[in-house]
Amino acid sequence: MSDTNEGNTDRRLKIWQQNLNRSLEGQLDLLQSMKAKEYSITALQEPHIDFLGRTRANPHWTVIYPKQHLEKPNDTRSIILINRNINLNNWTEIPFTTPDVTGVQLHGEFGTICVINIYNDCQHNESLGAVK
Repeated sequence: MSDTNEGNTDRRLKIWQQNLNRSLEGQLDLLQSMKAKEYSITALQEPHIDFLGRTRANPHWTVIYPKQHLEKPNDTRSIILINRNINLNNWTEIPFTTPDVTGVQLHGEFGTICVINIYNDCQHNESLGAVK
């Protein structure tokens, strides 16, 4: 999955998923403790969104926002962080029409897989309909 394996022969896809409850401190702590060499994808629900409409990440990650994120950034409740060790040619974003779902499609020797991050509101399951 990576062109720059740098001695790491473990080629398994490893995903970390967490709800941050919009906490800046929680997100910064996660980014500090997250081992970029260990995880391929980080799926976050209720990420912190700052006054500029952006979340926080560090240089190890590429942020995938919902398609309409820039229209209403504070509605975003799902993002995906893709490890920068994964070649840009080996993944594409899957656009969804809800701020509660983000997705990415990975391509490689293994074939193609989709990773979909869904925030499910406790009041309804409408975000599941966006994935159909």
